[in-house]
Amino acid sequence: MKGSMSPKLYTRRAITVTAIQWDGTPENASYIIDWLRESGYVAEHWPGFMTVDTLSGMVNCSPTDWIVKDVGETYSVRFYVVANNMFTETYEATP
Repeated sequence: MKGSMSPKLYTRRAITVTAIQWDGTPENASYIIDWLRESGYVAEHWPGFMTVDTLSGMVNCSPTDWIVKDVGETYSVRFYVVANNMFTETYEATP
C-alpha cells in the first residue's frame, strides 16, 4: 500500500473519568442511583443486578461492574457500564 492508503498507528487518547464499582449491595446501589440522578440519569436496583441509563439505553450492570461517568468534548455528561476485567485492563487510578 502506498500513500494515505497505508495503515497508520494510533494511540488512544488519555481520558480521565469518574467511576464507581458496584459491590452488589443495596447500599452501594442506592449511592450509585443518587450519583446518576445528580446528572439527570436514571438507574434502578433489582435483586442481583442494576439497570443504568446510558446513551445506548438502559444497560444491565452486574456486581463487580463499573459505572463510568465521562464528560465529553462538548461537556455533555454520559454514563456507561464497563465489566470489571475490561475496566482493570483499560483504566488506572489517578493519583
